[in-house]
Amino acid sequence: MTQIHYYCWATTNYYPNCLLKKVALKKISKRYTNSTSFRRETNALLRIYDIGGHPNISGLRDMYEDSTHFYLIIDLVKGGEMFEFLIRKGAFSEADAARLLKQVAKALNFLHGVGVVHADLKPENLMLSTFESRNAILKVVDFGCASVSEMGQIGSLADFSCDPIPPASAGTIAYWPPEAFTKGRNWEATASTDMWSLGIILFIMLTGLHPFDLQGNATDEDIKQKLLKNEKPPLHTGVTDHVSASALDLMEKLMNPDPTKRITAEQMLHHPWVRRGGASETIIEGSERRLERFQDLRHKLEAGIFAVMIEQGGKHDNAKNNPTKISLIERAFEVFDQEGKGFVSSEDLGRVVKHTTRTEFSKQEQRDMLRASTRDSNLSLSSFSKLLSHLKEKYYARGATIFKEGDFGDSMYFINSGTVEVSTADGQVISILRRGDFFGEGSLLHSNAERSSTIKALTPVDLIEITKKDFLRYIATSPSAMENLKLVDANRKLNRTTRLLR
Repeated sequence: MTQIHYYCWATTNYYPNCLLKKVALKKISKRYTNSTSFRRETNALLRIYDIGGHPNISGLRDMYEDSTHFYLIIDLVKGGEMFEFLIRKGAFSEADAARLLKQVAKALNFLHGVGVVHADLKPENLMLSTFESRNAILKVVDFGCASVSEMGQIGSLADFSCDPIPPASAGTIAYWPPEAFTKGRNWEATASTDMWSLGIILFIMLTGLHPFDLQGNATDEDIKQKLLKNEKPPLHTGVTDHVSASALDLMEKLMNPDPTKRITAEQMLHHPWVRRGGASETIIEGSERRLERFQDLRHKLEAGIFAVMIEQGGKHDNAKNNPTKISLIERAFEVFDQEGKGFVSSEDLGRVVKHTTRTEFSKQEQRDMLRASTRDSNLSLSSFSKLLSHLKEKYYARGATIFKEGDFGDSMYFINSGTVEVSTADGQVISILRRGDFFGEGSLLHSNAERSSTIKALTPVDLIEITKKDFLRYIATSPSAMENLKLVDANRKLNRTTRLLR
């Protein structure tokens, strides 16, 4: 995504602020326009554009194309995530939260009214237009999972159809409603899907906890099983003692297990908690700390494990001597558990995360980090594995091409098992990578996101995918990971040049 200046050809007497606007430019190769995510996003953006847009949606301003690319000009959203905004603001009240959630409800009311379901509503997709608190407007972003109902569409992409969203391939499980699991493959995201997700977000805002993951260590499968058992969100327990009755009532309506009885966006706008003066102005003591802790502890732990995986990349000796430990996560676990105790203590977490993030942790902070990860007094291998359970595993058969030189790259991969071949576009082999190695980081480190090599599976391979969003978050938190990645990238470029000159 590139920031540019966009000229509005309008008479300045009538539009004094329209002459020069900062916007974002998204350049997309036509080779990738058959992807489901691209079609969903452009269908949604075109629908929103066609209807006239909405101030609380990061929308399409214009679209152009040439023989090889589409160019989407969209609203520039540079104020960061909504949760980060609340953390920067300091302790906040329910009224502060209500003002932001009202803007989300307005956006959803518009979207649902014009036949668009976002289908992946989560904290990361609620962003602020600017860092300036007084001028910040909430924007709903990222329509890569959106579902658009049949209405007239415009633009050169009008022939793209909108398929139902199968629950196994889109969205974020932690924010899915119960019907996503009970209906299985027959489930399609609807407006009520977005409302359930908003209920989860509201609960997190006011408590700093996920309603179905109070300890911060539940896997997607754990959350699925709780919802299949019709487990109710803990709205009347100790974690919500500080929350007003009106806010609890709204959460109950948003997280109604029956989608036909779930509150709509329009109804939410009339709820007393959302209406002006309805939510309490009393500061929720420690609110920003709880919210920051919800994000920060997990981010630091994830970044620490990522950094260890980078450091371990290419170290095959240990794996050969101990063939039963074939998992990359197990190898990372051994780094944390350097004494071979069979578990990771709070001191182990503090030691490794301090090394990777260069952040000093007190004894209490180490214990808090452990408590954010497990209910137990230490981390077992099973609990440790759950810390990165949101990452996707991908499997490729022998002979499969994972990506080709020149492809657009938006992920990197760790090899959990198997062997891959790195080659040039014309077939010259550059190197062989094995279990524990990683590849694809180059297209994430550099502005040119094209793949520099072709990767082919020499055996069946099991890969762990790191998306660009997670990658950027990890390296921002872990200086050691960034330094090691740059070193590996430089060595690989040198190795490639040497091989090609032979």
